[in-house]
Amino acid sequence: MAAPVVAGVAALHLQARPTLTPAQLRAALITQAKPTLSALSPGSPNRLVSVLEGSAAFTVTPASPVDLGQGNVGVTAPAVRLTLTSSGTLALVLGTVVLGGRDQGDFVITSDGCSGSSLAPGAPCFLDLALRPSTTGTRQASLSIPSNEPASPRLIQLTGTGRANDLTVLRTGSGAGRVVSQPQGIDCGLTCTATFVGAVTLQATPEPGSDFAGWRGAPACAGGPSCLITVVGPSTTVTAVFEVRDAGTATDAGVQVDGGQPDAGRTDAGEPDAGEPDAGEPDAGEPDAGAPGDDAGDTTGPRDAGRSMGDAGSFTDEGHVIGSCGCSAGAGSWLLLSALLATMSRRRWQGGRSCTRSR
Repeated sequence: MAAPVVAGVAALHLQARPTLTPAQLRAALITQAKPTLSALSPGSPNRLVSVLEGSAAFTVTPASPVDLGQGNVGVTAPAVRLTLTSSGTLALVLGTVVLGGRDQGDFVITSDGCSGSSLAPGAPCFLDLALRPSTTGTRQASLSIPSNEPASPRLIQLTGTGRANDLTVLRTGSGAGRVVSQPQGIDCGLTCTATFVGAVTLQATPEPGSDFAGWRGAPACAGGPSCLITVVGPSTTVTAVFEVRDAGTATDAGVQVDGGQPDAGRTDAGEPDAGEPDAGEPDAGEPDAGAPGDDAGDTTGPRDAGRSMGDAGSFTDEGHVIGSCGCSAGAGSWLLLSALLATMSRRRWQGGRSCTRSR
């Protein structure tokens, strides 16, 4: 009778694939049934007998679930190769392999040598899969492999772990300063390396006496102290440059006056100011008028054309007395006077006797 034969065939199917559902078992019996009979006894009622003549099947290495390892957010990790091997007695015919599942966008088929192929028993094909996580933590997906095996399609579970990217800040230059990040994580000098996902703002602050001179390794950042970057790849390094401020530089009425350099509208020592002689004051190289016997004709110190300073005189700004100073022909007095004049503009010294300043 046919029924015992069918039952035996079903038992063989279940023995080979114990996870088959009734619907899958029925489909396998119908697909592999022999459509014609032979050598029937006369008068036999049987017209169709289901027999197991062979089946298609395959194995996957490594076995499900397949761990694709760790990967940095936004970066494609090294691929893992899957090997499919035809293990049935019939040729394995494969459909199109596709990704699915919760985090399917975090996985990539980088090479597909299996979709649409037909493999003889024992023949292999290869799939290369890689993790490209969009965020940190565990990522999960599945690989669907349709074929002519009874339990098609086969689902292969995939897993992987996303991790944050490293950002390192370096400081260089002759000066000193501090760099902090937002989100928090970097406070350099103390902590100069941290992990981030996505955009990070770095803020550079120079120490007193230093200036921020720019960024290196961050092409998107201009010369300002604030730098917005997107951290990608296993590690990113950015350098902040700090330089020592020139302590001898000041500004006089918007014009830079560097110690020893002429002031705006003035000339170097020994040349008269352009059209600005000091009324009533002796010119350079002349003895101090009205003060015979004391420093008379003294030319040992530097002279300022058209400018002089009297002993125990007063320093004025636009006619207002703002300080006083004594002066002699000694080198110390000239140094003091030079320092005062390098940081102030258009000053006058008033007093009985005078001496000159150097620039």
